[in-house]
Amino acid sequence: MRTVSKYILFFNILTAAVFAVSSEELNFGYASGENIVSIINKFTPMMTYLSKETGMTVNFIRTASYAETQEGFINGVLDMGILNTLSFLEVEKKDIVIPVAERLKKGANSYSSYIVVRKDSSIQKLEDIRDTVFAFGDPNSTSSTLMPQKMLSDAGIDIYKNLNQFIYFQKQDSILYAILNRTVDAGAIASFIFEESDQEVKNLLKVIKKSDPFPLGPFVVSRRIENATRQKITKILLTMSKTEDGRFALKKADLEGFTRFYNTDFNPLRELYIKIQNN
Repeated sequence: MRTVSKYILFFNILTAAVFAVSSEELNFGYASGENIVSIINKFTPMMTYLSKETGMTVNFIRTASYAETQEGFINGVLDMGILNTLSFLEVEKKDIVIPVAERLKKGANSYSSYIVVRKDSSIQKLEDIRDTVFAFGDPNSTSSTLMPQKMLSDAGIDIYKNLNQFIYFQKQDSILYAILNRTVDAGAIASFIFEESDQEVKNLLKVIKKSDPFPLGPFVVSRRIENATRQKITKILLTMSKTEDGRFALKKADLEGFTRFYNTDFNPLRELYIKIQNN
């Protein structure tokens, strides 16, 4: 049985049927607002660790967007992976995945959405964003689309009526540079992506609003995977921080570990998600 991971990069998961999964293989999917090189470097050690511990070849499937990750699970291309929260709320409606663990970053299983402007900007508070150009992230992003839209709405700003323009950026680091280059006046970004950015970049920016914390998206396993394998994966994740190789893989992925999944952690975002869908 092979134990060396294959790392597969592809940008159109709808044509990924060629990556058929055998009984000795698992396809891991993950999309992020970060750049592609960073993601591959971060998750290569985790694929190696999961391959070793499961005794199966774990393929890293780098999807181009959150929507493609959702499609990967829906179409049976992906067997397990990490979903951002909004994608999880979308696919859980279809009953195709089982959440098995929550991520831990900086001692917490949650993060926030930041509204960011240039340090020399006249924008001091959310209300000042009226009549400006605003940058959102991927339309399926929790931190750079769902939450900032709520934050702006709570401040009395209708993005269709009160902004000069709003633009969607696929990658959140592009939002920071769009702000610096004055392409946009303000933008939304995940707290951990902002905090992990180069200090020189952060020195030129300021955060004018932070959202309340909300849960990081969970590690999920497809319902197609047999229960014994699913339980094995869950145990591996929950004990990962107790081994030297596991801690190394976690550190490279900017994680501290995994903890058990608690369904109630996601109830506030479920309520917000349903509210927005009904509007």
